Amino acid sequence: MCIRDSLTGERSPIWDPYAKGVLFGLSASHKRGDVIRAILEGVAYSFLDNLKIYEDDVGIKINGYCSDLTRTIPWGRISREERIVIEAINEAIENVLDKAQPGMKASEIDGIARDTLNKHGLSKYFIHGLGHGLGINVHEPPYITLGNNDVVKPGMVFTIEPGVYKPGKYGVRIEEDVLMTNKGLRVLSHRLSRIP
Repeated sequence: MCIRDSLTGERSPIWDPYAKGVLFGLSASHKRGDVIRAILEGVAYSFLDNLKIYEDDVGIKINGYCSDLTRTIPWGRISREERIVIEAINEAIENVLDKAQPGMKASEIDGIARDTLNKHGLSKYFIHGLGHGLGINVHEPPYITLGNNDVVKPGMVFTIEPGVYKPGKYGVRIEEDVLMTNKGLRVLSHRLSRIP
């Protein structure tokens, strides 16, 4: 088992290179941007003061192939603004799922999500690429990001993970694993609800 700090990628002290599962830990969605650490042995969480929402970023490696999944989870009552951001991110994911087609450039797919967040006045808070390939490594081509002109082809597996990070307030990211087919995207991580 490997618990990773999702901001730095550093391994926690309980890293076991012989375990089959790789868990990436919890991300920094706290208003101060502090890293929230989770030690899943014993299910002990160390939540920070005034935590309202957190990102659970997990993955597992099976038969040599990686997965990567993030959900934003409210902890108690969240504000109307936070709810609107979660819904806008879900809308961005839905638009990517509806519009992405084989033969598109990676940057065009990223642009679908950015355009959606821009419509809500949130694109300036989306500070990373939309996604990355999944395979033997958890981060590999194709990188679904601005400026990447690589063509996305059927058979490619990658993430779509739009995020909004408001400095001094909170961060929200939702991530799905998808397969590009001849007809468009197929969600591989469909069994977990995106909207809490």
